[in-house]
Amino acid sequence: MSAASNVKLLSGDNPQIPKGVGNAPVASYIAAVPGWKHGIVRAVDELVVSTIPGVKKAVKWNTPLYGLDGSTWFLSMHCFKTYVRLTFFNGTELDPLPEKSSKVPGVRYHDIGEAQGIDTDRLTAWIKQAVLLPGESCEKDHDGEARPGRCQRADRHAYRKPWRLARRNPRPHPGLDQASRSGRRRRVEMG
Repeated sequence: MSAASNVKLLSGDNPQIPKGVGNAPVASYIAAVPGWKHGIVRAVDELVVSTIPGVKKAVKWNTPLYGLDGSTWFLSMHCFKTYVRLTFFNGTELDPLPEKSSKVPGVRYHDIGEAQGIDTDRLTAWIKQAVLLPGESCEKDHDGEARPGRCQRADRHAYRKPWRLARRNPRPHPGLDQASRSGRRRRVEMG
């Protein structure tokens, strides 16, 4: 029985791979992706490696990440039911723009379906542009791990709601009840 067959598949056939830095965890991720998505993620990985010699890789949150220094990232990929999503963390700076926008400022998505296939010329151009842009400087979550897609810049915090900020703040927000039974935070009257 191979190691790839022991991997749990999450929704959309995205493999659940332990966090790790380097080529080995990304290779485990690629080996565990089933069906037609396997060929796409393998081809994207090979394209990134051939386009950017010395690229750094990691798997965090069951998502392969690609960067230059191992702490900032320019690209990630994730499997969904009907497509493989490539996330360009500074995608709004790419020309032409990847087709899908995000609620996170600066981020753009490119989805690759089974019938669509990979446009290697366009993807190579995006990778070459993305690597020249500043990498995604990730925010740290409660256990000290960096989270992709959450930049330290102040303009990226504009979309967050107050209860999200309260979770990151060591002091609880005075207008939120932290002991809500439903698991959601609720507003309380301030006296």
